[in-house]
Amino acid sequence: MESHTHEMEATPNGPRREAARLLFERNLEIYRDALATTQRLRERAVWSRLRLQQQGLRRTDRVRRLLIILRIDDGRLPDAIVPVVSGAPGFGGECDACDGYMPPTRLMMAIPHGDDTFAFLHADCYVIWKAQVHLRAALRHSPRGAGRIHCSTGCVAP
Repeated sequence: MESHTHEMEATPNGPRREAARLLFERNLEIYRDALATTQRLRERAVWSRLRLQQQGLRRTDRVRRLLIILRIDDGRLPDAIVPVVSGAPGFGGECDACDGYMPPTRLMMAIPHGDDTFAFLHADCYVIWKAQVHLRAALRHSPRGAGRIHCSTGCVAP
């Protein structure tokens, strides 16, 4: 009789256990899909963040380049490469090219400019300045480029 009672209990619980197992498997599948989706979204967010940072850096470089071109044009920065340029840690002042802060932890370049004066630039601004000065020198010495620098953009004018 006991075995018969045990069989009767197992029969009603059998469909419940099967339903619970199917529900568990379905929830597990949903959970795994959610994890995969979350991972894809995280990867997409990282990629988007990197693209935004790169765009910001390119925009910053364009703004710096324009500031440097304008400051070469108005005489606040030298328009020729000088033989002696020194590099040292920043001193906490402003960059003469972009007006940005020069912390003591970053490299700063000192460019002689006039009698006993220097232009102090971030290393990044120095690279842009040097490229602009080389471009201007090349255009001045080129028969096709002489006098064709557009003052506000640094581009060759037609």
